[in-house]
Amino acid sequence: MNVTGIIAEYNPFHNGHFYQIEKIKQETGTDCIAIVLSGDFVQRGAPAVVDKYARTRMALACGADLVFELPVLWASASAEYFAAAGIALLDKLGIVNTVCFGTECRDIAPLSQAADILLTQPAIYRQTLNENLKKGFSFPAARAGAVLEYVSAQGACHTSPGELAAVLTTPNNILAVEYLKELKRRNSAILPHPILRRGAGYHDTAIKTLSSAGGIRKALLFGKKEQKKIASAMPAPAYSILSRYMKKYPTLSEDAFSSVVKYKLLCAAPTGYEEFADCNKPLSNRILKSLNEYTTLSNFCRALKSREVTYNRLMRIFTHILLDIKKDDYVLGRQLDYIPYLRLLGFRKSAALALHELKLKSPVPILTKMADADAVLKKYYPAASFAHRMLSLDLFAADIYASVIAALSETPVKNEYNQGLVLK
Repeated sequence: MNVTGIIAEYNPFHNGHFYQIEKIKQETGTDCIAIVLSGDFVQRGAPAVVDKYARTRMALACGADLVFELPVLWASASAEYFAAAGIALLDKLGIVNTVCFGTECRDIAPLSQAADILLTQPAIYRQTLNENLKKGFSFPAARAGAVLEYVSAQGACHTSPGELAAVLTTPNNILAVEYLKELKRRNSAILPHPILRRGAGYHDTAIKTLSSAGGIRKALLFGKKEQKKIASAMPAPAYSILSRYMKKYPTLSEDAFSSVVKYKLLCAAPTGYEEFADCNKPLSNRILKSLNEYTTLSNFCRALKSREVTYNRLMRIFTHILLDIKKDDYVLGRQLDYIPYLRLLGFRKSAALALHELKLKSPVPILTKMADADAVLKKYYPAASFAHRMLSLDLFAADIYASVIAALSETPVKNEYNQGLVLK
């Protein structure tokens, strides 16, 4: 069986995502498309605009066959951890032949070379990276500069500094490099299959046929006039699911959790925030000194961001504080090779054969009913294993998300034990 994997957020699912799935079917002749989907919080440190079940329905309605949740520990992490965990999950399905991802460049060679440099970390690269960090550059900028310095010093390199500059400054390319790096690190049998992105750029917020997810989110959250245009930017089945969802529940912005985050910041203030993932002591001190200036989460991030600390990193830190994700969680999660279980969110009934094969080949347990999850995990891991902690983080994140939805809509929301699988 030919199975293709995609690591995605579908926040929300749009025409560009549908184009990718159709392109995969044309170019690979795949029998099954398996999605690794961020749950209710996404990689830039924000809540998903609609919940993971609605986005699972969109994916299945538009050509996906299997949808698995990326644990929130990794879904809300930096690009490196996000990509590493996504590839690990696809590897542990045991049936995936190819991973497909969008890029902003046609040639895979510069992506692959950048991945090699980041994986092997030559001396020139390490030295320049440290120098750039000392100069106050953010880690992404410092790393990009170090890669370019290394390439410039290698006269025989097949990729020019200019090509690598383009690779390391666009979001999809950065993730593509991380996917390739992890495939190489794992010596994975999964083959990469990049597809050139079409349509609006990542930061383009205009609504058009091929809009960015960011543009659609902006229209959903801030512009009633623009909302009427969203239908043209989404496949009809996905837009129908979104419309039904919005009749019952609100879409969420970065600031939907502002008051809850402020509460968590106040609770943790006596000991500071250094123990939380992505934070450090200087940044913890800056947050503490600025707490009285807190109005909304987005305003607070804008006030705190600097040359060396990006807005998205701050958003991730505050999401980690909200969800109680600690630095030690990263360490223990990596010790379990990122993915100690597979959380199935939904599937097409026509994918029953792939699901059966997966159950036979996957080296980790598959969770389909949360009522049975603890018992299933105990068969594989000791009761005190970090696998149980990782699942508890997923459940807590879902409960926090559902609580805000319920409060804003004044409508009860099913919890993780009552949701059930999404079937198509």
